Amino acid sequence: MSKFLQQCQSVMQGRFQSDPVLTENVITVDVIDTRFMVVTKIPVPAETGYDSHYMLIDAMLDDNDQLNIIERYYAYGPNGEFDQQAILDYIEQEASNRR
Repeated sequence: MSKFLQQCQSVMQGRFQSDPVLTENVITVDVIDTRFMVVTKIPVPAETGYDSHYMLIDAMLDDNDQLNIIERYYAYGPNGEFDQQAILDYIEQEASNRR
């Protein structure tokens, strides 16, 4: 299990409409009935095994059930700590906006 995905789960826990669901490489949470966030780990082959990239998508269904992307963030490879922090900050900001 990814340490970063576990961090995302901790930030999301108890802050949105549903509790986050964490599987092996994906965490999802319902922000409200028609809006959700997904953070996924994308393993990419490298010379010494795999690099882990992460992607956050914050999306909402409109009245016609069309998917609209509100925001997306990417964190690339082993030096993606700054980008990972940006993902955590975004989740925290959206959780604070829900209050």
